Amino acid sequence: MKKQVKRYLTKILWSVAMIIFISACSSSDDILDEYYIPTEEDITETLKKINTEWGTSKESILQYMNGYQLTESSDENILQFNKKKMPVTIAYQFSSDKLCAAVIMAKKGEEKADIQMTLDGFDYIGESNNNDIYSNEYKNVFAVAYETTDNEETYQVIGFTPLFSMTENVNGKECADLGLSVKWAACNVGAKSPEDYGGYYAWGEVEEKDIYNWSTYKYCSGSSSTCEDIGDNIRETPYDVAQAFLGNSWTMPTKEEMDELRTKCDWVWTVENGIKGYKVFGDNGNYIFLPASGFKTTSLRNSGTNGYYMTSTKYKTVSMAYDLEFTSSKISSSSMWKSYGGSVRAVLKSDI
Repeated sequence: MKKQVKRYLTKILWSVAMIIFISACSSSDDILDEYYIPTEEDITETLKKINTEWGTSKESILQYMNGYQLTESSDENILQFNKKKMPVTIAYQFSSDKLCAAVIMAKKGEEKADIQMTLDGFDYIGESNNNDIYSNEYKNVFAVAYETTDNEETYQVIGFTPLFSMTENVNGKECADLGLSVKWAACNVGAKSPEDYGGYYAWGEVEEKDIYNWSTYKYCSGSSSTCEDIGDNIRETPYDVAQAFLGNSWTMPTKEEMDELRTKCDWVWTVENGIKGYKVFGDNGNYIFLPASGFKTTSLRNSGTNGYYMTSTKYKTVSMAYDLEFTSSKISSSSMWKSYGGSVRAVLKSDI
């Protein structure tokens, strides 16, 4: 699992670094002056300037890098800096105006420009795809170091991104920004930690129970054929269990929001504190953990191997609702009987 996560985070930092690399190589003639030889103090000061305070805004980074030249980038979410006549490039990537990755680059062999000094305090934890991997748990920083070549010049690059998921507290509940249209709760509804299964809820019901079938389902008369139509989308209604438990800032996800999570994120099957499930990574490197919590009928079924996460959206037939279902080898949009007990992962309302 660790190798999979390393490989994924390496991919993030590589894509950021390549944007920086192309721009830096094209503008090097403007930055370096052949009649100026930077002192060791000049270069050391620049190497120490890399900022890895995750969540920092673009405005704060601009102030922090005062005195450094801001160069053009092909990506509006990247700020790239050089200091006049310095053989070092520093760049930052943002998601929703929050710092989520940083990269430093210098030409290999450039006098006094050994960027390895930026890894003081880091532990070497292995190699992935010919890249050296480092971590600093105290600072919550993961680093990837590698070399790349362009026009027969070799450059040394180190990229930084958060080691652990960044969350924010909203009305006493933690959520993670994955760079999607909504932020996702860090835990299932009814759970006390990310790996806790939490509660199980029939569609439209806001309380747990011992048995989940048509005989106990609140919105029918004992069979699927008598199932009531309580709406095409129960988001922000009295039937929304996420809002009932967590407050007005939170809702059940719609099918569209669940599809966005499924298709726009990288899913890594793993084990967290003995619990199997998926780490779901956004493009900004942040993630949530979805345990394989199974579902309930007369008993708990498929826990540890399958996940069934309810949406607020009704399926094509009145007796079913859309859900997200997964195993270690498959993740899909599906549907389940409204009477079954499924897991719920809340989302933060987009206007909060």
